[in-house]
Amino acid sequence: MRQHLYLYLFFIFLWAAPQFVAAQLVSSEFGQNRLQREQYQWKRYETLNFTFYYHSQQEGLMKTILPMAEQDYRQLKSLFEYQIRQPIEVIVYDDYSDLLQSNVGISAPALFNSGQQVYLDKKLLVHFDGNHQKLHKNLREGIARAVLNRMLFGSNLQEIVQNSVLLELPDWFTEGLIAHAVEEWSTEKDDQLREALLSGRYANFLELAEEHPQLAGQSLFHYIARNHGQATVSNLLYLSRINHSIEAGFRYAFGSSFYTVAGSSWYKYFMQRYESDNLGKLFPNAGELEVKLGKKAISQLVLAPNARQLAYVKQKLGKQQVVLQQAESQKAKVVWRQGAKDHSNRSDQHYPLLAWRNDQELAIVFERADKVYLQFLNTAKGKLSKAQEIKDIERVGHISHYQGSQFLLSAQAEGQSDLFLYSNGQAKNLSQDAWDDLSPTVMRFQGKKGVLFSSNRPAAKMKLPLGQQLPLLQFDLFFLPLEEKGAPIRLTNSFLVNEKNPQALGDGQFSFLSDQSGIYNRYIGQIDSVLLGQQVVGYPKSGEAPIVLPLDSSFSAADSSQLDSFGQQPLYGWQTKLMANTNYSRNILAQSITPNGEKVADLLFRGGKYKLFLRNLRSDREMQMSSSRYRLILERQNGLLQQQKTRSIEPKKKEEPKEKKGPQTDKSLEEELKAVEQEIKSDSLPPSQSDTAKVDIDNYLFQTEFEEVETPKLNKKDSTPPKAIELVEGQNGQIVEKETPEEKTIKAPKHKLLVFDPQKGEKQEDNFFFEGVELNLDNTVLYNGLDLYLGGPFRLPPLGISGQINFSDALENYRLEVGMRIPITFDGMEYFLNFENRKYRLDQKYSLYRRGFSEDYILEDSTGTIQEQVEGRTLKHLAMAEFSYPLGRFRSIRSTLSFQADRVAISPEDLGSLSVPIYDENRLGIRLEYVYDNSVILGLNARKGSRMRIYGDYFQGIPFSTGDRLGQVANTPTFALGLDARHYISLDNKSILAFRFVGASSFGQQKILYNLGGMENWLFSSQTETIPLPDGQDYAYQTVAANMRGFDANIRNGNSFALINAELRIPLAEYLGNSNSNSSILRNLQLSGFYDVGTAWQGSSPFSKDNPLNSTTIDPASGVNVVSPIRLRVNYYRRPIVQGFGFGLRSVVLGYFVKLDCAWGVETGDVQQAKIYLSLGKDF
Repeated sequence: MRQHLYLYLFFIFLWAAPQFVAAQLVSSEFGQNRLQREQYQWKRYETLNFTFYYHSQQEGLMKTILPMAEQDYRQLKSLFEYQIRQPIEVIVYDDYSDLLQSNVGISAPALFNSGQQVYLDKKLLVHFDGNHQKLHKNLREGIARAVLNRMLFGSNLQEIVQNSVLLELPDWFTEGLIAHAVEEWSTEKDDQLREALLSGRYANFLELAEEHPQLAGQSLFHYIARNHGQATVSNLLYLSRINHSIEAGFRYAFGSSFYTVAGSSWYKYFMQRYESDNLGKLFPNAGELEVKLGKKAISQLVLAPNARQLAYVKQKLGKQQVVLQQAESQKAKVVWRQGAKDHSNRSDQHYPLLAWRNDQELAIVFERADKVYLQFLNTAKGKLSKAQEIKDIERVGHISHYQGSQFLLSAQAEGQSDLFLYSNGQAKNLSQDAWDDLSPTVMRFQGKKGVLFSSNRPAAKMKLPLGQQLPLLQFDLFFLPLEEKGAPIRLTNSFLVNEKNPQALGDGQFSFLSDQSGIYNRYIGQIDSVLLGQQVVGYPKSGEAPIVLPLDSSFSAADSSQLDSFGQQPLYGWQTKLMANTNYSRNILAQSITPNGEKVADLLFRGGKYKLFLRNLRSDREMQMSSSRYRLILERQNGLLQQQKTRSIEPKKKEEPKEKKGPQTDKSLEEELKAVEQEIKSDSLPPSQSDTAKVDIDNYLFQTEFEEVETPKLNKKDSTPPKAIELVEGQNGQIVEKETPEEKTIKAPKHKLLVFDPQKGEKQEDNFFFEGVELNLDNTVLYNGLDLYLGGPFRLPPLGISGQINFSDALENYRLEVGMRIPITFDGMEYFLNFENRKYRLDQKYSLYRRGFSEDYILEDSTGTIQEQVEGRTLKHLAMAEFSYPLGRFRSIRSTLSFQADRVAISPEDLGSLSVPIYDENRLGIRLEYVYDNSVILGLNARKGSRMRIYGDYFQGIPFSTGDRLGQVANTPTFALGLDARHYISLDNKSILAFRFVGASSFGQQKILYNLGGMENWLFSSQTETIPLPDGQDYAYQTVAANMRGFDANIRNGNSFALINAELRIPLAEYLGNSNSNSSILRNLQLSGFYDVGTAWQGSSPFSKDNPLNSTTIDPASGVNVVSPIRLRVNYYRRPIVQGFGFGLRSVVLGYFVKLDCAWGVETGDVQQAKIYLSLGKDF
């Protein structure tokens, strides 16, 4: 038992990486910002498994989030076979821009383990973007991540310490498993993997996993679930966890190695699947526009009404550009831009949104400072109008022109996604319920205007309560009359199909994108008139319009007395005839069609590039579709093929005798499924890796080089296009939807949905909660790094054990840290306390720090002839108040007020030392700085982007006259200016080239002494004795200036310094194939090559002849108490600039990032002997 206790304590002491790695060189703290533009009154709602935080305007949204979360947790608990012990905290935000304002996670305590970060108290941040399907995926992903993290790393300190050291899973495993838990597979994922494999860019699973870990992992778990059962996924996770090895998990679960399952079996399965899918498919060729994108993505696409211009949005790393391209000349010009480069890619990529008002006027919707604006661009004159705010709208999802100055919007308000008619700054609701209404566009039907839109509502009603349903159904198409008030009309009613991006073509004719075949293709719909029969009407005696009489007995005799006569009228209905217009091998990502339906612009992705096509639209062309293998599997999973389930709601008519070919259709579908299963079991290699899709040159069809595969013959109920809808002409010519024999069915959940009760919500108070304990082994310089200078060398902190207790409120607006560090020498105890307030835009931090250590001093009498070495005790007390005002996510203005009190007391070893007064120095300090940080962590010791700090310091001595004391008493100002700039370049998403320039200069009556040389976090530091130290009367503080490898500390010193570091960091494990090794050292092994050059000097220039660097004083006397009356001053030449170069190894040892470097210094042209450095912590 005692041995286990010792082992546990050993891991405790060696757990986690340096907590204060940011405070390395003169308080080199960077960091991005969170801007709080709005304040809410938060509430808390608790259930057995969750604690929700929301504000009063989100009560409607909570009605769907709460039951979704509870339902998902029950399913995920079964998948992972793990039950959490503590509730999961979920924080709900209105939209993504509000989420970016959150302080959650900005400084959460993290367990460092080979580049992974696992938070002790993970909180889920979810936001609504107008689509409940996406909200559900985000929520389910967060719950899956929380459950998986607690399963892998535990929920208490002992489990976290043990698992963080022993368990290491690659990104493709964890991210792929989470994605698999969210949804096993999807049309979008199928298209992405099809493109990746058929492009030939990836020869095996690991190559794909390196660039797309989530896609690779999810596809592998999809393959396992389809071939070995869903239970095998749970078994694999369990076996990998208990054996601390993925390879062991695969061997126990499958009886074969990981490379067999994820190599040949996975590869054969998907290659055969996609090459079979690709047969008979087309891909457009003619009409392709020349688009210069580079690595940019296209997010919007709108074609001008006259088809002469095309506008689209290019997105890259937070920058948005609206590009206007001419159809004939294909000249492209950026006409609008917004945003700044964001290497973290956390910027909102939803905006801007585009819509043409006429042939030369483009509407642009964008967001700025959490407000939505509308602006118009005159493309002929190139002028932008003044932006006008769209008030009372949280987020716009889609915009299209209606008429004149009116626009149709799909937008969020009060937690709902509804339709709006916008005009002159005001938005009028067209729908108002919890169901999602997306992509509205104007369409004429019988000469009257209305709104064509996509919605997940189960019935054609505009104010439809949720009840016990969740708004997670597939999206169908609806039509809402506007010029003549009427009920909305359902145009499609499909099962397991999403219909999106509707476009009007003509009166009653429209186009849309559907994944009915497993690939998003274009479909054309046409509303046609059909005679349904005769209806009985009564003619009033008053001569008014005839009244349609009901067929039941509800029409009373009293009512009939008002009628003059009876008769019959024909009853006409309407049905939508749908047909597939394209049969492409890749998803159509977006389409834009001119109002007259003559031209169409399509956006697709193939060969690793976005492709734009502008062509004539043949709306009368009908393509014969064949379902993809994934689509067949999906339909079989849902019982569609066995039961021949249909959703036809065509007009009723007499039943026709069944054709003899009916049973043959069923048989062909079953044979198709058997063929899919046979491909899975087959061990033969796929015939080729080429993309075999045919080419659709404008409107012509060319034969493929492959033989045509037999398409399953479908009967009428299994036709590929989405089913038709019956529309009935009622009284006064009003179009209404006729009740159909079969409405969209909603499967009742196995468990009753938990209902949200707003009365149970409690006001969230700013109470502190225990967040966690951090234990750490390091020697980092804390806080400002400025030590009192009395003529001796700078003393680096010894290696110590640091412990810290953290408290914060639920939203992490407030944070309290209390800690201490105990040196292994037990000399130099440090205590600190930090309190942060980040609730408002102005961030505040208050700190207290104390350090005490023993050091030897030389006492000299007033004549300077007698010196004595004595031991003294140095105490440093520091109080700081820091304020940060963000100018944006990457830029901020910061100020720091400080009070530092230094005291030196000589130990009373004899009577003589008792008479030495206590030495005190007290200074007030002010720092102003500008901080820029636009960088992102790519991996272990790998960063990309730029960071910079420019600062100025002012220190003023404060007199104290409390007894017999020495020290500075007044009028001793110190000034300093400094710069720290860093830039990181990713060479191949693996190796990193890093540069840093850092420099500072101090001036005033007393200055700051900078000691150049050595390394940051050096474990066994040493000082250069050949470089003299200046007189202590001219300097107030001293600090370290590193890295200057190849030398000991103090190779140069002075009141100014400049230093350049260049490093090449190569992750050897990534190149040698050890990234999946069970050894943490091999898995994270890195090779670093570096070059340092720098100098420190006194005075105005390092090249001055009066620089003390070029002179030294020789005292021939020996002994502590003897000073020679004759001293020699020798002048000689040293080059002020020193250089260092070398290489080093880095890796993770027992959870710590350890660096071992070998460097050669170059001084005055001479290469010094190699010097070895051992240090902790990541590089700059």
